[in-house]
Amino acid sequence: MFFRALKRVALADGAFKDKERALLEAAAAFYTVPIDLDQLGPVTVDEVAQGIASPEARERLLQAALLVALADGEASPSEWEVLDELRVALEVDNDNLKVFYELSLGHFRAARAEILRRTHAAELKDRYAAEGWLGVFDFMQDGHSAAPPEEATQADDQSLWRHRKLGLLPSGTLGRQTWQYCVENELAFVGETRGPKDDTRDFVCVVLGLGAGARDQLTLAGFLAGNTGEDPFGQLFLALLQFHAGVKVTPGAAPAKGLFSPSHVMAAVAAGKLITTDLLREWTPWDDVEQPVVAIRERLGLAPQGLSLPS
Repeated sequence: MFFRALKRVALADGAFKDKERALLEAAAAFYTVPIDLDQLGPVTVDEVAQGIASPEARERLLQAALLVALADGEASPSEWEVLDELRVALEVDNDNLKVFYELSLGHFRAARAEILRRTHAAELKDRYAAEGWLGVFDFMQDGHSAAPPEEATQADDQSLWRHRKLGLLPSGTLGRQTWQYCVENELAFVGETRGPKDDTRDFVCVVLGLGAGARDQLTLAGFLAGNTGEDPFGQLFLALLQFHAGVKVTPGAAPAKGLFSPSHVMAAVAAGKLITTDLLREWTPWDDVEQPVVAIRERLGLAPQGLSLPS
């Protein structure tokens, strides 16, 4: 029933497109569900609601349906109609549905504003406090973090110097390679004006052997979706917006179009699921800055070169 419903979403535009098919095949492989997509018959939303009872399974289906609808890089009115029918029949909702609805109407600024309102509420509040509505508008346009208040200058200087000193560590250590990663990719350090508030993702990229480009960041999103131990579909939606549909939602990262490879991203999800340590919530990178990266990878169960995935 789950995959019949997803195929209904995929066919909303009248064609079963390659990336939609590839996503369903990759999802079936991830969940080890043997399935022949061509043999799946049509299904009504009422039949879906009767066949999927638990609220958790219904929410997971709606999240997966959103990904399928976005797999071709576009949000169409016909896809929205099917998603809305599913929402009503399943009696569940999802915040990302509003984003998809705005995109289906071509309202890209409204979609982005909705995303930033939900995901960067603290930054918006700081920007308003420091710069007023003009600062909020600037954040909506550029996605930069708010400038730090004057009273935080000393603490920020300390944090910045702490990060810059990583470049003095021996070659091959986590700290030295993360410093090099940030310098080579022209990424701001924590403590710099409009720099990130947290550097954990930079450390994770280094451990995984990923770069700072759009394709690698989409791979990172897939890995983290699996590594957190939660259902991955809901976490991948924003990454597909940024790196597949071309909607800028992540501060400091340029949007891109057409980068979603379902088999590659789902392989990253599977790889993340195999790592028992939640790298965002349970790992403290600063405890390991003096350790060789290869030793950290071995401890985590990664290959010596980092994340190894099919192209």
